[in-house]
Amino acid sequence: MSQNQLELSYKAQTRGYLLEINVVEKNVTIEENSTTSKFELSNSNFKELTSKINDIDFSNLIIEDKSEEIAVDRAIPVLFYLKTDKSEYTLELTHKTNEKIQSLIDLIQSFANKE
Repeated sequence: MSQNQLELSYKAQTRGYLLEINVVEKNVTIEENSTTSKFELSNSNFKELTSKINDIDFSNLIIEDKSEEIAVDRAIPVLFYLKTDKSEYTLELTHKTNEKIQSLIDLIQSFANKE
């Protein structure tokens, strides 16, 4: 995957909490409630991120049915978008996010903590 072909967006929201992560190429923006941090991924962090993305088979992810939780207003769907040089995915998830996507989000947040 070429660095110019990476675009990732993740938005999770509950009442009183917002986490939004955007990655374009090596530029990362993380908004957590009213705090925003921006940074550029190092080459090694970018390589680690793209490796993790490549290890996930997005076309075969099992996503839990969220209709009941949303229908009774227990959760706002988590929005996930990924575009690479080979593919593009848009997913609506519950807050019980698929563990592979959650590990990807945790990795991105860990890079922010190193800044």
